[in-house]
Amino acid sequence: MFPLRLLLRLGAEYRYYPCPLVSVRFRNALYFEIGHTVMKVLADFRNFGYTLPGVRGLTIHLKNRTTDVMFPRNRYDQVIKGLHNSNDHVLAYASNFSITADSHLVCIQTNTSDESSYQTQAINIHNKPRTVTGASFIVINGALKSSMGLSAKSSIVEDGLMVEIMPEKMEALKAALKNMQDFSIGCGRQGALEPDEVVNIKWVDNDMLFNLSVKSPIDGQLMDGIPSIRVHNGIDYKGATRFIRWTEVFIIKVYDHSSGVNDPVDINKLSGNIAKATCAALVKLLDLLATAGLTKLGVRTTIHPDNMGDARGVIYYELLKPSHFLIGQPMLTVPEESVLAINPDRLSRWQLVRSMQELLWHSWLDYLHSLQQKNKWRNTEPNLAVGELVLVKNSLLPSSKWELARIQQIHPGSDSFG
Repeated sequence: MFPLRLLLRLGAEYRYYPCPLVSVRFRNALYFEIGHTVMKVLADFRNFGYTLPGVRGLTIHLKNRTTDVMFPRNRYDQVIKGLHNSNDHVLAYASNFSITADSHLVCIQTNTSDESSYQTQAINIHNKPRTVTGASFIVINGALKSSMGLSAKSSIVEDGLMVEIMPEKMEALKAALKNMQDFSIGCGRQGALEPDEVVNIKWVDNDMLFNLSVKSPIDGQLMDGIPSIRVHNGIDYKGATRFIRWTEVFIIKVYDHSSGVNDPVDINKLSGNIAKATCAALVKLLDLLATAGLTKLGVRTTIHPDNMGDARGVIYYELLKPSHFLIGQPMLTVPEESVLAINPDRLSRWQLVRSMQELLWHSWLDYLHSLQQKNKWRNTEPNLAVGELVLVKNSLLPSSKWELARIQQIHPGSDSFG
């Protein structure tokens, strides 16, 4: 249900913290059928399974009589999603391994002929005292009765934390999560001067511990903390003996549209179109690229924001051309003769770059036709609008020198067309 439990259990089994790096073949199973476990509280009767929503970057720290549940601010959407999918009385989240903790709770399952039971142990860094202990999940139960005489109750269950609070406290907690506010739960007897234990639910700095040590194949730029989208259903573009596939998109920086004229950029659609055109153009060069050791390729595309706040009112745009995928900017060299008819084995290094550029141009031109939709005159289509970006055609200049502009005024004719 959540991999962290198994990883830490393997660490306890083979005495490695947090877990061994090498798997052991034909090892005995460490977990069996679900027995009398706290996970039964998380039963999802709609899907006939157990669900435990995870929040990326969430960590739980236990130290002395204080428990800190830390939600990253940039994971607010995941927190709210888990909140909406929970029932009225139970709220649960799976946490992540904490690199700042020096120990972690581990769930041990013992299986006998009579029953299966769970025990709690702790695994820690060798020769280091335990000061901060991590937990794998937190379950907050809002069904505590006032007749028990407790304001709240906190206990370690398996490799996580169970907190029982009253229904009105649960409503206040959910409201605090929706408003991204910190919340504190004091556990112990009602009316006590000091609580026996305190559970602090905090909103902390953004989670940036992902894509660590990943480098861009373009210039070696570190991708630490840069969000990415894994492409699990990428298309294989097959050549004679090899194929190329789009696997991941890194979103280095996202600009907000200041003018409100354009719709927000659809990263998935845009990157998919760029990947499709790039892969189709490189299919014929796969053997050559593999021979040169270029088996991991990167394409970096820069989309300039709408700079409407410029003091001079100038908008800086650049027409996206195939040369952007090769050198990141327009090709400024004088056009040369085509080299596509020459055997690739006879090409010099510069001619090889030229052939790649030509192939990209051909694929790019074919791709542009798909963007121009031809509609019947009998169908009503949206007309040009103020603020739209257009390409100004000039018969006195080559197409690479045509300028980009924005529509400021529209003067429709008698037929209502501009």
